[in-house]
Order: sequence, then structure tokens, then C-alpha cells
Amino acid sequence: MDTNDQQPTDHYEIGRTYSSVEISQKVKEQEKLTATSYLQRNMLAAMQQYERDFAAANSSPTVTTLRNLAQGYSRALTDALREDLATDVAEDISLAEAGTIRRAAKAVEIGMPGIICRARAEGMAPNEIARQLGTTGSYVRRILRENRTTLAEAVASLRVAGRKFGETVEKTRAAVEAATAEASTGEQAAAARAWARDYARKHNAEPDTGERVEELTAARAVFWTIQRREGDHWHELTAQSTTTTTPPNEFARDRLAAARKTETGSAPLRCQVWAFGESEGEPLADVIAV
Repeated sequence: MDTNDQQPTDHYEIGRTYSSVEISQKVKEQEKLTATSYLQRNMLAAMQQYERDFAAANSSPTVTTLRNLAQGYSRALTDALREDLATDVAEDISLAEAGTIRRAAKAVEIGMPGIICRARAEGMAPNEIARQLGTTGSYVRRILRENRTTLAEAVASLRVAGRKFGETVEKTRAAVEAATAEASTGEQAAAARAWARDYARKHNAEPDTGERVEELTAARAVFWTIQRREGDHWHELTAQSTTTTTPPNEFARDRLAAARKTETGSAPLRCQVWAFGESEGEPLADVIAV
């Protein structure tokens, strides 16, 4: 046998997967890398890569796996339960599955505004969307306000498809939101529902009859937010609904004055006020305090 074609002195165990570090160490241990050992090294590396790719392709998490993870996360309300969940996930989820889930979560995060807008266009109330997503109603409303164009496109696409959700949403939006409103008192909830009935009656009437629905009742139901300027963006600090007889601009200034007493720093504050149930449209008031 040619001395340049001799077998390497070290050996590999059949059936065992070697890391790239182990392979490099074994290669370095050889005083001279022969043609045969060079070929063996490359073949082993190719086989290991194939095994990793095959394992990743056949370990995609199922819908049941994802649902179980979500349920486990929802139930982990204490530190002890979260520790148990972490242990279970580490034992049950492979590295390949974890990578797939992580990338899927990033994709869902990117598409979340469109997902929320489409659900809203189909008539689902913001609080119900929040419940299904496991988030808050204020978060959903903020997404809808920041993505009005996407929402309009979702409504338009449903209309084009022959589904009349768009018209239904426009006529009953206030009634739907009033039924699920997070009112702080029963009196506020009752006033909001009364306003919603007026809203629906007005929008079912002829366009030239009556005045604006906000003028039908002395007590106006409103949804308002306080935001703080952070760089080039407005960060929402609070979002609430209430009833008031105060004109929108004066109401916004009062809310800003109260917020300035508790807010530290000198960053500009902003208050936007919408008619209750119309937070996806133009605000009744938009006041900034510098």
C-alpha cells in the first residue's frame, strides 16, 4: 500500500454524530492529512449536515404542539408554574422545533396589524380580538388607529368579495363596542349603550334627516387617549372611555392638565378624543401640550 494512501490512525464511531469542533480536533491530531483521510473527513461532514437537515425537516411542530404551548403559557400565572413550564418546554421541544416556532412568531408579529384589521373588518369587536390574541383592548385599538389604511383595504376587499361586513360594521360599530365596553361603572355602560342606539338609528335613517348623532344626547360617550412624545413617535400612556357633557377640545385640555401633574419630564403630551365607537376614524379633538 502506498504510504501516502494509508488509513488515518484515529477512527469514528458508527452511528454517533460529531460536532464540527470534534472533527477539527481529530483532523489536527493527524500528523499528515492523506488523500483518503481528507475524503473521509468531507464525507463525514456531508453526512452530518444531511442528518441535521433531515431532523429539522421532520420535527416541525404540529398545531397541537403550538396549542399546548399556548395553553401552558396562559396557565403559568405564578413563578413556580412558569418554572415548571420552562422545564417542560426544554424537555419536549427540540432545537429545530424551537427555531421553527421562533421564526413563525416573528412572521406573525410582522403580520399582526393586518390580522387585527381583517378581524375588525369582519365585524369582530376589539375586546374580542384582544381576548383571542391574549392581549388588551387598548393594544388592539391602538393598532387599528395606527393602521387605518390597512383596515379600509380589509373592508374594501370583503365588499369586493361580495360580503357585506363593511356596511354592517359601519352601522353597528358603536352598538358592538358598547356591548363590550370596559366602562368603569354601570352608569357609564348604560350611557354608552344609549348613545350606541342613537348612533345606529341615525345611520339607518336617510342621510339628510336629523343632526349629527353626537348632538342627539346631552351626555356624549367618548374614548380618549393620552400620549407622550418620544423621538419621532407618540407613545400611548393611557386609553379610557367615559361620558361627558364637556366640549371635546375643552375635555382634551382638562385631561392634559391632569396628566401633566403626574407625568414627570417635559416631553410634549397629546390628548385625542373620539366619539365612542369611532376610534378608527378622525378624532373629535386632537390637542398637544408642550
